[in-house]
Amino acid sequence: MPEDGQNGDLISARRFDRVIMPLVLAAVAAIAAFGSSFYGASLANEGSRRVQEKQVDEERKKVERDKRADVYLKFLDASTTYVDKISPLTTRCDAPPVWTEADPYPLTGLSCIMIRPEFHDARKPLHEARNAVYVYGSSNANKLADALMQTLPASEIPFPRKYDPTAYNSEDRHQAYRSFQAAICREVPPNPRNDC
Repeated sequence: MPEDGQNGDLISARRFDRVIMPLVLAAVAAIAAFGSSFYGASLANEGSRRVQEKQVDEERKKVERDKRADVYLKFLDASTTYVDKISPLTTRCDAPPVWTEADPYPLTGLSCIMIRPEFHDARKPLHEARNAVYVYGSSNANKLADALMQTLPASEIPFPRKYDPTAYNSEDRHQAYRSFQAAICREVPPNPRNDC
């Protein structure tokens, strides 16, 4: 006959097998289920976050492309308008004024002095468009914009030098203009053409 202590151990072991072990197993299963659902939710959340980040990045790139398209095209338009406005003005300039003691107020060259505000008015929209390229454009677009600006006729006639129409080369301007257009073609569309 088993001793009372052994009998108690046997009952405790049976109780453990019947009651406690299933409770322990249920608790472990619940913890595992909770852990796996938490891990699954964490993975789903991470995936969702990545999708949202990608959407935000794509939207930012679209806004940037749209802004650049607007700025670049306005700059090209302003350069053409500037050439159209400045060309007739430069032909109105005659010999530069020559100030001497005998004639402190010469009448020659006054037409260039008098139309200086027109020169400024012609150049102002071009400079505004160039400044926008500086702010919103790429480094490459800024270099090409500077190159295009260098090909345009001067709007300030440095006195006492007469305006030199040979200083403006329309072919150089056309080449710089086409280079800037190629930059637009490479930078603005989401999928640029191969021939840009």
